Amino acid sequence: LEGGGGNYFDKEITEKLQSFTFEMRASHILMQRIRPLIVKNCLIRPFDDVNSKKLQNVVSELGIYGSLIGIGGKEEEIKLNSVGGHILRTKLDNVNEGGIAVGASVVDSPFLF
Repeated sequence: LEGGGGNYFDKEITEKLQSFTFEMRASHILMQRIRPLIVKNCLIRPFDDVNSKKLQNVVSELGIYGSLIGIGGKEEEIKLNSVGGHILRTKLDNVNEGGIAVGASVVDSPFLF
């Protein structure tokens, strides 16, 4: 369920890049930030008093689990390419990291309409 960590955001990116050696820079990936749709929802965690919950601004991130097995060489061949499932994490809109185990986000279900 968890991943990430060691991520840098906003001004921290510039600071880190300036302090990195050339070799350290080569071991990182610079990505454009995706700003998801902000919606109102309640984050409910174990042992929370559901009646005291208020709507908050939240964002969700969808993760797809997949498997790919292939054989390389001159004749590349894909033996297996399958989807194994999904997870939807929802967190407050002002939170950068989204770990469930550390309490930054919750497991959610997509509302399909």
